Parts: sequence; C-alpha cells; structure tokens
Amino acid sequence: MGCVGCDTCRLWGKLQVLGLGTALKILFSVDDQKQPHQPLQLQRNEVIALMNLFNRLSESIKSVADMGYSAATDALVLEHPVRGVILIQRPREPWVDHW
Repeated sequence: MGCVGCDTCRLWGKLQVLGLGTALKILFSVDDQKQPHQPLQLQRNEVIALMNLFNRLSESIKSVADMGYSAATDALVLEHPVRGVILIQRPREPWVDHW
C-alpha cells in the first residue's frame, strides 16, 4: 500500500486487506481433524479489520441492489410512440441482466 499517495486511502486499504486476510485465515484454519484442541486465536486489530470489512461489503452490496432496483423501476412506465398509450412493463430483477 506504499504506492497510494493519500494517507487516508492508504489506511483504509490496509484495513480492508487485513480484513480479507483475517477472513482467509479463519476460512483455512478450520480443520477439526488435524488440530481439534487448538483454538483459533485472532488479534484485536484482525477482529476490528474483519468487522470493518463486513460493514463495507454489506454497504456495497446494499448500494448495488438499490441502484439495480432503481434502474429497473425507471423503465416501468413508457409512452407508446404511436398511440400515446402508457405501457407498464414488469420490472426485471437486476441480476437477470447479468445471466
């Protein structure tokens, strides 16, 4: 993260990378067969980074879902060019466009 010029951006980047690293640490350390009696130990800053990462990811997912719903509802009411009749289309789910 030394290549980032802004100190605030560098701090947030390091925090998010530490959160991702902690999530991977938890994911790959769960092995009850090899080490059943050794509990997973996380440092305080790892827990903070993980909670911050969950918050950022959930806010991002909510924003994407809101934008997708907003874009889908914008196309609900269209005016027919010939008759001047208003057509109401059924909104599609935003994720349908990606498949």
